[in-house]
Amino acid sequence: MYLLRGQPGEAESHLRQAVELLPDVPSAWMNYGTCLIRLGRDAEAVTAFEKGLERAPNDREMAVNLGQAYLGCGQLHKAENCFQQVLKFHPEFSAAIVGLGDVRRQAEKYDEAISLYEQARRLDATVEVDVGLSEALWEKGDVDRAIAVMQAAVDRQPERADHRVFLGGLLAAAGDLERAAGACEEALRLQPGHAGAIVQLARIRRQHLSPEHAALLTQAQQQNLPLSLRIAVRFALAGLA
Repeated sequence: MYLLRGQPGEAESHLRQAVELLPDVPSAWMNYGTCLIRLGRDAEAVTAFEKGLERAPNDREMAVNLGQAYLGCGQLHKAENCFQQVLKFHPEFSAAIVGLGDVRRQAEKYDEAISLYEQARRLDATVEVDVGLSEALWEKGDVDRAIAVMQAAVDRQPERADHRVFLGGLLAAAGDLERAAGACEEALRLQPGHAGAIVQLARIRRQHLSPEHAALLTQAQQQNLPLSLRIAVRFALAGLA
């Protein structure tokens, strides 16, 4: 339940207990690994997905998730092998094509990444390509299209706080601070206490952050967050002093 609500910190202990109690159930390792990725603990996620694949060697989703965990560890070659192995048997599996796009993007091969993301979207209109596609476009220098991709993602799934936060980051980087702040404030309305949203808002508002939002930033220190986000919270707090 916590994982579905976007609260991996709260989910982690429950999912760890699940794999301890049910070590032969592949879905338990899948859920635990997914939680670890969201917490930025990619090396541990690799182990979880490897254990899941030992129990379900033909699970293409598990293999794709393992590839994503390798990506998080910076092991692009191993990640690509995972995605290519899936595509060998399932050439139109959009999640594996997205993963390959992620490899190309991290390798700074932006045109190839964009092509792969667009291919995945043609195969499956619901596949998650928006953030990767937007990042590839941004790094290529196509700022307007990068923002347009994320705005379309927000319009398509208005309940996604994470998409609004990412859009806010792009808008802030492009200098549109009011729209950026509005995107983050809406994310906080949808998911109160969203650490990424409050950090982004603190960067935008700086000394003009409202007392209510400053309190949320302080409270974010108590959340079980990925290391990079914990550091961002501390820097944001320092900026308010």
